Amino acid sequence: MRKTDEALKLGRQVWLSSRYAGAPAKPNKIVVKLTRDCNLRCTYCYVSGGASKEQITTEIVEQFFDQVAENNPRVIDCTFHGGEPLMAGQILKDIVHILEHKPYSARVQFSIQTNGTLITKAWAEYFKEKKFSVGISIDGPKEVNDQSRIYEKGNGSFEQTMRGIDRLQEQGVGIGLISVITKKNMMNLIDLLELCKEKGIRAISFLPYFPSGYGAHKEDELKTNNDIYWGQTRKVIDWLVNHNYNHPSSMIYERELASIVKNILIPGNGCYMCASSPCGAGTQHVGLDVDGDIYVCDTFYGLSDYVIGNIGEECLDDILKNPLIEKFTHHSVHTVPKCSKCHINSYCYGGCVAHNVSFYGEDGWNRESHLCSWFMKTIPYLKEQFDKQRIDPTLLSELPDKLAFNKLV
Repeated sequence: MRKTDEALKLGRQVWLSSRYAGAPAKPNKIVVKLTRDCNLRCTYCYVSGGASKEQITTEIVEQFFDQVAENNPRVIDCTFHGGEPLMAGQILKDIVHILEHKPYSARVQFSIQTNGTLITKAWAEYFKEKKFSVGISIDGPKEVNDQSRIYEKGNGSFEQTMRGIDRLQEQGVGIGLISVITKKNMMNLIDLLELCKEKGIRAISFLPYFPSGYGAHKEDELKTNNDIYWGQTRKVIDWLVNHNYNHPSSMIYERELASIVKNILIPGNGCYMCASSPCGAGTQHVGLDVDGDIYVCDTFYGLSDYVIGNIGEECLDDILKNPLIEKFTHHSVHTVPKCSKCHINSYCYGGCVAHNVSFYGEDGWNRESHLCSWFMKTIPYLKEQFDKQRIDPTLLSELPDKLAFNKLV
């Protein structure tokens, strides 16, 4: 039955693609801010979760999805976000119920990014039933995590997050981890990988801190040193290669490294939008805020200059004509002065514009990434290892079999 369902889904997608061939492309990765409220007060939170309590309405979400699905053959990813999205749990369920009964329901898939502390057995069963993928935010072992991922009164969240992970795994729900990397935890990256190994989690993303929201003006306290971060990255590469070689049925991938590997071996391969140049802001992805504002990218949350319209005031087709989107589509490593002359710009996507703006203001558009020196060490190192066949790239990224080799030294 499962193969039949997959065949029907594929057939439907082929039919839709042919029917709407030539139609203007619309974003298909939508981050929906269910609420600005949060039960935690993480010290670096870019959305200042919990500073206000507003929640989105089902009417706003329905209006948006009806328009983004119109004349659009693509599968649409709906990621519930916050704040902490489970603070608006009933609204989440109401939205899913509404979208499940739409003519385009077969093309909508759901995910959630959560701190995990509010996940009950009932929520885990619900996510299993609705085929959610779940991202959990955690920053390291208890003594490290609980320095930054804290409740309003200052107590840590590690134990509650681990309880949530256990409840999800009891129901067989797919989990990935996201860790914000700061000075406080960049020496604990292997601990996070060991956690993945212990829990059977196959995907993790290391996201270096950027100064926005509660994290604004905390660069001295939180920003990683790129040279030290590179040293820890070498250890991550070694750990992943060793683990994945010895455990081929339970490989673990780190998203940033996996994308760099793809960019080295298949330039322009179209890996996930944030690791592409140009990126997918406004074309592949937008963020929908609680008041109907649409951000060209969710990472710009709170910066009004990056709101391209409001779904309650304009139709989506008109919003997607905002010239800011064109600015993103023309921005790449070839338009940034230093990057345009760099010898590795065929493999490097140049970092995130939103992160650069958070560090440098609007000058960030024309500056190299704050992670530039890290890229300058990571990319040549990996390329040399692949060229000399010292590392099989399939141990660091999911790649076509033709790019695999067996020589490891």
